[in-house]
Amino acid sequence: MKKVIIHKGEIEICELTKDIAKEMARLGDNPNVFKCVSDSFPNPYTYEKALEFIAKAQEQKIGHIFGIYWKGTFVGNIGLHFQTGLERKSVEIGYYIGEEYWGNGIGTQAVSLMCDYGFQNLDINRIIGSVMDFNIGSMRVLEKCGFKKEGVFKQALIKLGEFHDDYRYGLLK
Repeated sequence: MKKVIIHKGEIEICELTKDIAKEMARLGDNPNVFKCVSDSFPNPYTYEKALEFIAKAQEQKIGHIFGIYWKGTFVGNIGLHFQTGLERKSVEIGYYIGEEYWGNGIGTQAVSLMCDYGFQNLDINRIIGSVMDFNIGSMRVLEKCGFKKEGVFKQALIKLGEFHDDYRYGLLK
């Protein structure tokens, strides 16, 4: 049974549970999703990897990570990852939506809800986002949620053997 953390309209942000592992692996095991996410994202994304991720998320060992549900269906993950040292009052937002659900405004709604959750429940002042140069959809999601582009780090990222510019966004409390 899913535990809803926050919701608005058709979007629910819920705790991750083992019963969605199969669907998480199915949505995540997609080259178009993988090319847009950090290398810590499994490839291939197996059922076993999904179970490991869910266990770590439940223990909050990797940040505040939740499932995104749209119209009652699991469609992806979203999380806030604490930074360290001088940046300890900042979190980085990370998310993915299964490709079959792209273009429905889910990412924008989920990011907005997650930012509200972070500012209301965590001792933070800033949320940052990092987007590869080709991921225009993710840039638009952040911009629609009030994030400001703070800079572009030229060829700072490497994904699948190619260098990419890192577009950095920030949102203050």
